[in-house]
Amino acid sequence: MWTETAEGHQLVGEISKEIVAQMAPEEMEMFDELLQEHFQNPKPSTTGDEPLGFGGDLMVAMTPVVAIAVEAVVKFLLEEVIKAAKQESATLIVQKVKTIFNPSKEKTGALPKLTPEQLQKVKDLVRKEALRGGMKPKKAEDVALMITARLALAD
Repeated sequence: MWTETAEGHQLVGEISKEIVAQMAPEEMEMFDELLQEHFQNPKPSTTGDEPLGFGGDLMVAMTPVVAIAVEAVVKFLLEEVIKAAKQESATLIVQKVKTIFNPSKEKTGALPKLTPEQLQKVKDLVRKEALRGGMKPKKAEDVALMITARLALAD
């Protein structure tokens, strides 16, 4: 899948970094290392064996959990774009093929906004992945809202 490519890793990393910087700035010093560990072993830790902290005050690292959620959203969005592309009219497809051969005449337009139903699916998907990764419910909801808001407000 595209999210496993270098370009996919870069996108997931950029989005994850923004979210972690806002929600867990104390983790930024370790962000790159945690992200690389995630890409090498992308399965969520269901045993909580990657805690941060000392003594009895342990918490799950946010970076890999956010990366898992972002990857899930990117995969969902790719599927939605593929579905939408399949539903385009023959005229629009012909237009796109023409722009491949003559890119200077390409008319770029804004990408279609996600529907409220699609945004709800994104939010549910992020929350599910964050909880599965060991994040506390309040943090999982905050991450889900942050990612959903970013998509809803995208130009």
